[in-house]
Amino acid sequence: MNWLPKKRLAKRITFNTLKCGLIGFAIFFGILPFFFKYSTVIQKGFVFLNFIQYPMNTDFNAPEKSGINGARNLYIKYHSNIASHRVRIGVWHILPEKYKNWTSVDIDNSALDKDSRKDAVFDDLLAKGDCPVILYVHGNANHRGSGHRLELYKVLQDLQYHIIAFDYRGYGDSSRSEVTEIGIVEDMINVYRWVLEKVQSQNTSERGAVPVYVWGHSLGTGISTHALSVLAADIATSDNQNDIYQLREPNGLILESPFNNMFDEFEDHFIGKIYSWLPWFDWMILKAIDKSNITFKSDEYITSFASPVLILHAKDDFIVPYHLGFKLYNSAIQYRSSEYGEVQFKGFESSDKLGHKYICRAQELPTLINTFVTKYYRIFPQKINRGRAYLPWIEGERQKILHEKQV
Repeated sequence: MNWLPKKRLAKRITFNTLKCGLIGFAIFFGILPFFFKYSTVIQKGFVFLNFIQYPMNTDFNAPEKSGINGARNLYIKYHSNIASHRVRIGVWHILPEKYKNWTSVDIDNSALDKDSRKDAVFDDLLAKGDCPVILYVHGNANHRGSGHRLELYKVLQDLQYHIIAFDYRGYGDSSRSEVTEIGIVEDMINVYRWVLEKVQSQNTSERGAVPVYVWGHSLGTGISTHALSVLAADIATSDNQNDIYQLREPNGLILESPFNNMFDEFEDHFIGKIYSWLPWFDWMILKAIDKSNITFKSDEYITSFASPVLILHAKDDFIVPYHLGFKLYNSAIQYRSSEYGEVQFKGFESSDKLGHKYICRAQELPTLINTFVTKYYRIFPQKINRGRAYLPWIEGERQKILHEKQV
């Protein structure tokens, strides 16, 4: 009868395994979603990932140590209506290839110190008007010195563009303020306004002489479309003709690896798919981010501004699935006014192995970008901006964000 203890042992093992499985299931599919629903800290941490800052110990004051030559580090400071205090935004201004070794410019005031003289040189070249400006709006996690971003800067630098790359509050060496969707949208708007002020400072007789484009990647696509919709609302409701031109929309918007809205991104993200089959997924996850205003409704925002749009997406992107980028494209095609700029979509095959972050390595990218930039080099969206409808609920955000000045 020695088989009886073995049978009892087998039953005990089976019972304990089942018990551990049920506890694990309850924790993974019950308790974790519960904490997610009721903790905005967890929600924001999952979306923004600003607690991940790599490479660590980046010297932002010396972009050349990150392999970027012909660049300066600077800070834009302004009073944030959202945070109710001053915010500092860390910025890199990277010169076009032909100017990256530029060391002098005609400046009469020889009393300027070294840093001030460098800033004067960079400001002069930025406003010169012979090279387009790209405002780069990065995705979540890390900072402006992250590896794949550095690769893109070099591609754009070789194309003879100025690159303005910045970190939102809570990222890099920017202010350690609370990160929210509307907060980082406010940051982008203020950086964009700073760019317009710089490029127009020496072109007052021809406002908008320097073409400015916005490039958003991943989460940065949601930030870009949201910010441009707020700017478009401000332009549409402004009675000041000079202000209209000063706040002109960008010549074009490039969206790399975009999603259409955060709800669909949560459902289709590889982590979200683990939970999306649960009957309480909508209640615990989607309604939670909606209540916390972390929605990034790009499919709505993209219908409210006139700038031409170029969407880039790789078919082997497993962070933001390819079909979400195409859904955004379809929304733009279907709902944008026929008077607005053209919307283009470029897909990259899985065999190219570009994934979510490395479209910058696509062989055809330089030609593709140069064609888009050249096409809209002297076409300014504010010319078709007046009197058009905009998203009514953006008005409240516009009142919160705009008309702030850097100090």
